[in-house]
Amino acid sequence: MRYTFYHVWSIAILSVSVLIFCVTLFLVVGQNRLPEVALALTPDNGEAQAGKTLSVGVYFRGRDAGQVNAADIRLKYDPTALKLVSATEGPFFSQPVRVLWNQESGRFSLTANPTVEQSENSELSVIRLEFQVLRKGETEISFDPESKAYVSGKGGTNPQPNARTYKIN
Repeated sequence: MRYTFYHVWSIAILSVSVLIFCVTLFLVVGQNRLPEVALALTPDNGEAQAGKTLSVGVYFRGRDAGQVNAADIRLKYDPTALKLVSATEGPFFSQPVRVLWNQESGRFSLTANPTVEQSENSELSVIRLEFQVLRKGETEISFDPESKAYVSGKGGTNPQPNARTYKIN
């Protein structure tokens, strides 16, 4: 079979077009991926004593954790087992954050300003919570699924919230 210049030229143009499409698709999909951020509580699981204080830190984990520049973090806890007595901002955000809590409902909310410059160190705590332990038994502190983290240039994401169980003696 004899190939003419037209056939060879058509195949070359088609090949280059497919290559450009593939490179564009790769770049677009790579840029638009959802941020990978998880919320974590420390200590992960632990023991506490009734009448004493339980100190819990809130952290970001994951590949994009160091790029979080704003957050809306909501926690739930049992107000018959724990009483939130203080919430101290950690060094993760460089400017103050808005902190609200309602002891009757067992809900805590932290909102950070989206214009804040983010820390490059995700090992820094977002906030440290001090609970007074009210009774014996097991209790859970969990993130509300509506919690969000905002990553520079990538928008918001639900940061894979998890729960922690604490045994109270």
